[in-house]
Amino acid sequence: QSRARPFRAGDEVDDLDLEATLDALVSSGKSLDQLNGDDLFVSDTSSGRAGFGVLIDISGSMSGKDLAVCAIAVVMLLGKLRSDEVAIALFESNTHVVKRFHETKDLDTVADELLELEATGGTRVDMALRFIAEEFESEREHERRLLFLLSDFCFFESESDLLPLAHRIADLGVGYLGAAHGYVQQRTSDMFVRHLGGHSVKLSGMAK
Repeated sequence: QSRARPFRAGDEVDDLDLEATLDALVSSGKSLDQLNGDDLFVSDTSSGRAGFGVLIDISGSMSGKDLAVCAIAVVMLLGKLRSDEVAIALFESNTHVVKRFHETKDLDTVADELLELEATGGTRVDMALRFIAEEFESEREHERRLLFLLSDFCFFESESDLLPLAHRIADLGVGYLGAAHGYVQQRTSDMFVRHLGGHSVKLSGMAK
């Protein structure tokens, strides 16, 4: 997040936000020759204020184009994030942690890993949801939090098994975006939207 704030001692002149400074000057009715240090604004980029928890279903039912489209969607997201703003795990019968919030892992390396994913195994999401809940619990500084769940939502667990985990994540102030390409188990997808808020979307094919 980039925002303008008043200039403080120790700030770099290179960080001056000319647009915000001029806006403040015009609002105060001063002329340029009346400009002083109190009228200066600098750009302040806040890090670690957004937290994106990403869970990708790599089970056998996600093979082929479905998994490829989901992986590409996440790679596109990574291009807009800092390393400390993202935590990622893959899930099938087991959960595989790719990156935690606190890890300084290069996101280009993560993107390369995601583009080489292969579908395998069953579809158990409970441990992945526990992982992401623990990640958000460990990082209290995020002003905006989002769980990005990419799956066909054909989970082994019942809705009653998953509800406590959905409530745990919701209680942490985490928003929700569910995404699928191809077939989706709509009832389960709707359950996450209902209890976490947010939205579910259908990902377009790569040809689009």
